[in-house]
Amino acid sequence: EVGVNPFEHTTQWISGKFAATGAWPEQSSEHNLYNTSYLRLKTIELGYTIPFRLLDKIGIQMARFYVNAYNLLTIKDKDLISDPEHTSDTWGNAYPMAKSFSVGLNFKF
Repeated sequence: EVGVNPFEHTTQWISGKFAATGAWPEQSSEHNLYNTSYLRLKTIELGYTIPFRLLDKIGIQMARFYVNAYNLLTIKDKDLISDPEHTSDTWGNAYPMAKSFSVGLNFKF
């Protein structure tokens, strides 16, 4: 088939079929670019400090309840690697990003 493989020396050139960038078509070609933009909610913490008037009766000066989440949401193109902030092409980057959640309660007596 004519014009199938740009790396084969017997391939006939078909204008507009392959990027004309030099030795390697995957270099410096807009044809090989894709959208790498993403939106990430990386860390969020929500907390509530219980009013002093409720705590004073039981001898507590301060109490705070909180929840924390890490890597909660990442919106990206399906063709992007698993973690868009990871710059390596290693296989370890193929694993999904871990999410973590924390819940806590702080007291001051």
